[in-house]
Amino acid sequence: MSRRCLRSSPLRPYCVGVRLRLLCAFFSVMLVATTLGVSPSSAQDVVGDEVDKLEAELANIESILTNAESQKAEITARRDDAMSRLTDAIHGLELDADRMAVLVSERGPYAEQRTTVAIESFMNGDPGGSAMIAEMRDLTSDDTLVRRAKLYSAVVDGAINALNRIDEGLRVTRAEVSTLQENRDKATADLANARDDLKAAASSVDELTAQRDVIADRLAWLEEVAGRPVLTGREGTNPDRPVLAVKIDNVRAAWPQIGINQADIVFEEQVEGGLSRLVALFHSRIPETVGPVRSVRTTDVNLLANLDEPLFSHSGGNDGTTSALAASSLVNVGHPAKPELYYRDSGRSAPHNLLTSPADLLNSASGGRPPALFSRP
Repeated sequence: MSRRCLRSSPLRPYCVGVRLRLLCAFFSVMLVATTLGVSPSSAQDVVGDEVDKLEAELANIESILTNAESQKAEITARRDDAMSRLTDAIHGLELDADRMAVLVSERGPYAEQRTTVAIESFMNGDPGGSAMIAEMRDLTSDDTLVRRAKLYSAVVDGAINALNRIDEGLRVTRAEVSTLQENRDKATADLANARDDLKAAASSVDELTAQRDVIADRLAWLEEVAGRPVLTGREGTNPDRPVLAVKIDNVRAAWPQIGINQADIVFEEQVEGGLSRLVALFHSRIPETVGPVRSVRTTDVNLLANLDEPLFSHSGGNDGTTSALAASSLVNVGHPAKPELYYRDSGRSAPHNLLTSPADLLNSASGGRPPALFSRP
């Protein structure tokens, strides 16, 4: 026997409230159905365990994220240092280039002067000029010639000294340029490495931050829904009682059903002849009366087994289904087991008139607290 969606039920005019409640159970807290593989004694324990686990994961990620942020800060400092060194090297090279241009410009006249004097001396047969100067000094007492000789010597010496000074400046500047070029190249390589490392560190920080935000969001949601009814996730307090599952008639003679608008979840099962039955789960809200109650099917045992010993209300069943029920974890509070808790409504035709009080059924037996049937994606 298969289950059909309530949307296709012939009871559509009468089951709007049930369908809306089912939709609310799914969408009011963005839940998706996921049947749990275990049946814990308390859904609150499940939430608590997940909170503890998530808090531990969050603390671990926060620690890793702190280290990653620290590494990112160190790499950023490396990058900034490399950028500063590169800027200094480039600025130094610019200054040295200007300095060399000045020195080269200054050197030109002195070099030309020294060359001119050397040519004149060579043309007079005295490349050094010393013989000519001595001869002029010995042969005449004319002060004019002496002054000219001294002037000639001073010009030559001055040009040579100036050229030596300028050439030394050029040598020093060239050495500085070479050092600055090495500094520039090293700073450029360091900057490229730092940028690559910073990109990787930023990516790691972003990934850790995203993981942290997901966990924090999940924790916030768990804190928000903690203590809410586990079968709906809607606002309210999760009651400390088992689920009451009631098998409800779903044929025209049974319409309108009673109490199912207060159910947390309503399943529809297809039975023989194209007809269907409903299984209404009551946990967060308990109506005064529910019905019409109908017979058990073997489908019910498998459908409700994950509710951790729910109380199951029905009107009876054949030997096979009742044997399956007896062997299951469902707590039998059906009409055969507790006839005193059921009664017939004289305003309805049998067998579509068996009603019961959910509160009386819950007080008549004990069961387990249900796990959450839904979880946020």
